[in-house]
Order: sequence, then structure tokens, then C-alpha cells
Amino acid sequence: MENHSLSISNTPETPCLPLKVKIFAPNIEQMHVVDHLKGCPSEEKRNVLVESARLARGNIQDLAELNVGEFDAVIFPGGFGVAKNLCSWAVEGKNCTVNALVKSTLEAFHSAKKPIGLCCISPVLAAKVFPGCEVTVGQRKNIDGRLQFFCSETSIATGPVVKWNLD
Repeated sequence: MENHSLSISNTPETPCLPLKVKIFAPNIEQMHVVDHLKGCPSEEKRNVLVESARLARGNIQDLAELNVGEFDAVIFPGGFGVAKNLCSWAVEGKNCTVNALVKSTLEAFHSAKKPIGLCCISPVLAAKVFPGCEVTVGQRKNIDGRLQFFCSETSIATGPVVKWNLD
């Protein structure tokens, strides 16, 4: 997927947080592989779980093994890995579909009323999975070009908007 890291610091306000992090990825074929040296698609085939294990240095499990009861929250990183492999946003935009296992994971955390963190492009997962969830996508400069705004398909807002009721 993408090279993301989780940084957790202990400060006087948050001393020695007893956090345990586990990384999961679906055991599926990647949409496609890009040769970043040449900047073009490669004929090579890769598996999302295997590639994610490379980035996570092996400390990873198949998303199918995730037990919601063992976790306090879930965080989905962003990037093209999400847009191409966890859903079809990269090619279908607002008409995308979400991987069934990713969808069931989000639904399980939502049903358990546990926090769901969505970074970068991954909020589109929530917009597709949860009826009534509205997110903004993209950016737009204001009139003088200094500030950037986020845009949805139907409206422009002055920042990221997520309308989501956990009840």
C-alpha cells in the first residue's frame, strides 16, 4: 500500500500510554503495480498483504483474522493503496465499491461504537459504507489563491466535513 508510520509520544499529559498496535491488510491481488523508477505501470503482480508485510517489516496479519473485540479503535491510512485496493475510487470515483472485508470491518467497529480513524482518501470508505455519511474530497483555492478548501461532488465547504451519527 503506502509507506505510513504511526508516531506515539508520551508527554506529561499522556504518560506511558499502554498502546498496542497491530497492522492488518486484505489478502487480495493489487489493482496494479507501478514502476516508480519509470513512472509507468508494471506487468508484475503483487498481493496487498504481501506488499503490506514488506512495508510493515513482516509485523502484519490478514484482515480476515481481525477480531473487533480485541481492539479499541481502527485506523485506515490513506494513499493510492486505499483508492485502488480497498475500494475502486481510483477508477470509479463516487460510484466506487468497497472491498467486502473492508466494509464488514468498518461496519463491525461502527456497530461496536468504537472509534474509526480515516486518513487522506480513506474517508471515501465511510461515505460508501455508512448511509448519510458525507465527506469532502479534493481541494480548491479561495479567490486570492492563498487558502485551500475541500470540495465534495455537490458542494464546496470551508474544511473537511464528515456528518456521521453513531447512534
